[in-house]
Amino acid sequence: MEQRRKGLDAASIGRADGMATECRNRLMDSIKKISSQTSSGGRKLGLFLSGGVDSSAILQAAALSNVQLDAAITVVIIDPSDEENTTSRRSPDDELYAIEAARLYNDGLLSDSDTHKMKHSIVKLSPAHLIKEYSRPTIKTLALWGYMETRNSLIISAAFHEASKLGLTDIIVGDNADELFGGSYDCYFHEKYSNDHEAWKEKRNSMAELPFVTQKLATEYGITVHQPFTNQDIFVQWVLNETSRNDCVTTDKCELQSHFGGAYEVQNCGKLPLREAFCTVASWRRMDWIFRGSGASDGDILVDHYNTSVGISDDEFQSEQAEYVAEKGVKLKSKEHLHNIRIFQKVFGGLVHPTKERYPIGDPRGCVSCCFEIDEQFCHLCDENTHDCLSGFWRSAPPAPTERRNMMHLADEATAAEEVSVDEVAIIFGYLPHPDIMRARVCTTWRDAAKKTLVPLCDFRVDSLRVLHIDTLSLNGRYPALFNFPLLEKLFIWGCNHLKFGFDILEGLPSLKELKLYGNNNPHFAGNLKSLRVLKDTLEKVEIDDSLNMRTKIKGDFMDLADFPLLKELNLRGTKVTGDVRDITEGDFPALDRLFLPNTVAGGMGYKFQNISDI
Repeated sequence: MEQRRKGLDAASIGRADGMATECRNRLMDSIKKISSQTSSGGRKLGLFLSGGVDSSAILQAAALSNVQLDAAITVVIIDPSDEENTTSRRSPDDELYAIEAARLYNDGLLSDSDTHKMKHSIVKLSPAHLIKEYSRPTIKTLALWGYMETRNSLIISAAFHEASKLGLTDIIVGDNADELFGGSYDCYFHEKYSNDHEAWKEKRNSMAELPFVTQKLATEYGITVHQPFTNQDIFVQWVLNETSRNDCVTTDKCELQSHFGGAYEVQNCGKLPLREAFCTVASWRRMDWIFRGSGASDGDILVDHYNTSVGISDDEFQSEQAEYVAEKGVKLKSKEHLHNIRIFQKVFGGLVHPTKERYPIGDPRGCVSCCFEIDEQFCHLCDENTHDCLSGFWRSAPPAPTERRNMMHLADEATAAEEVSVDEVAIIFGYLPHPDIMRARVCTTWRDAAKKTLVPLCDFRVDSLRVLHIDTLSLNGRYPALFNFPLLEKLFIWGCNHLKFGFDILEGLPSLKELKLYGNNNPHFAGNLKSLRVLKDTLEKVEIDDSLNMRTKIKGDFMDLADFPLLKELNLRGTKVTGDVRDITEGDFPALDRLFLPNTVAGGMGYKFQNISDI
């Protein structure tokens, strides 16, 4: 087994070996089954080979099973400046990994005859060719104009087109490996799951059946798709029932390669059973979205093409953007959106969808950005993250169009919305005007909460809460209800850039042991360390680390905490507290193990003494 995890004990290594062996056997069984199903009637079997972990593992499983594939297809996007065979830029990573994976597969076949070797077709397209050739069939098949699904799907369409030209009747794809094994979703690596593995497993299991567009696109080209990682009997039920967080992901024990031939660096790493099951060229490659690994986002050449080369001027975009909002209730975020919606209207004869109903502008039953019927997770048509209908109350604004985000990230956020109880959402809805509540009915939980919100708001009372994470919420103001839990022991506030917060509010948390304020680019965080003395007899850890921004207005002298008997860790790098480390005497900070101070403290991190005699 190819193992790059560090620091595992013997028992953990034994379990990892067992999981990898089981994963390898199951994938080989699945590939053998697909091969037997496609071995007659003149059918030809191929593989979409991105050179990533999933497709490379499938190829290795086929080689170990002596399954003969007719062809592998890799799509790469080239910079327009390189179209004339120049060598000014390295090849996209997908091409380099895929070439090596295909070579190893052919070298490993039992047959030495070249006639039995797998053909490796590398399709090289410029952004102009990709967009011109595949935008219309992709938008027609998927019936949408949003970029979240179209960008990946343009490349998948190009791959299916090549497969049809090669005469392939069946294609194997790696869909669902990320969902099953904790691959690409940011939420899989969230610190809140570090010690709550059951919650991680529930989260993973809830995302194991996300939809894929592959089947729809395959039908357009008359090709049958095979997805071994969606097989309920062979893969899905085994993974969901038997694998845990520690089996699938790690945040500090793996070294991954960001580029072909590059160095290995410690990074978040998922899909461990699959990585360790097969020794492939991509076993320890960093996960990339399809359009990134193919080169489509290298230097943002695809986005740049939409912005500069699809025949839409800045003035034209701004004019039509305003017109769409005013007259049609459609919000266009970029020229890419405008380009795609023009095609959509030509294909469907206007703003008409084959299955979705469109409501009048302002009707709460419709998406706030396109007026079409609201989806459960996010609007597939226009990219609107539908639970952001809370007018920024629940999360920050949607990302800029040039951000490299994907449907998976939006699914992370939408699924997180379902994790809050009906009663909790109803309380939050109580702060919103009625129209916003109606628009926020984007999932079962939130619809039920909207019904409860029609009664007067009740007091928010949770007597047993021990740990509270407030993570990247767009809370704009003071919220005393969030700081009134008598049994709370741990409070973490992350990325809340508008929350008004002072230490005086901590009086409502008399049992608090850990306080962590991190990543908060927030000038409203204010107060004096002396206010923490209400927690003198309970605090064990204080961390206020925002060293990149230093916008917090938390001040005071760090020595105000010197007599805290249980304080083990003190990190004040994100503050402007003062003091002098030379004032620490015997008896101060009796339990302290770790101390981090800003350069505003004499002797703190980065502080410069003027004279050697001062040290």
